[in-house]
Amino acid sequence: MSGKEQDECSQSNSELAANRLQKARLDAGFLSANHAAITFGWSIKTYSLHEEGAKHFDKDTAKKYSKAFNIDGDWLSSLCEDCLIKSKIKVKNINDEEEKKRREQQATNRRKLVAAKRLRLAREDAGYHTANHAAMRFRWNMKVYLQHEIGTKFFDEETALKYARAFNVGDDWFSIDDE
Repeated sequence: MSGKEQDECSQSNSELAANRLQKARLDAGFLSANHAAITFGWSIKTYSLHEEGAKHFDKDTAKKYSKAFNIDGDWLSSLCEDCLIKSKIKVKNINDEEEKKRREQQATNRRKLVAAKRLRLAREDAGYHTANHAAMRFRWNMKVYLQHEIGTKFFDEETALKYARAFNVGDDWFSIDDE
């Protein structure tokens, strides 16, 4: 089922559940949602949102409403179960994707910082006290070199080899594996 179909299913079932809930309340003799909520000790806001269809309610809540209004429990509880399950799966998948992206971004940031630290160490060990001194000596773009050294910009393998040769470190000195 596509996202649009889920939304439509969820929306139409939510509206149907809300209409059934409102009908059950009226049939039970409660003229307003507030009156019913106060009588049964429910949150007025939550009950009103359920009755308006603005908020889904689960099977247990549907049973609670069914018992209060003396109606068949399945009449309310059977509506949104499949769509709610699919919606929860969709939300979980979205959350999993966001978590995966967040972890990938953290790994990238970690690699940038490790590469930057190694670059500073290589420069200092080679006897260059400042980034400016090294950049001027090798005629590198000062701004780009500084971005590499502070970790705001990641450098590619070709640039890593250039730095390795300039600072007399091994070609694999800047190879960053996930640690």
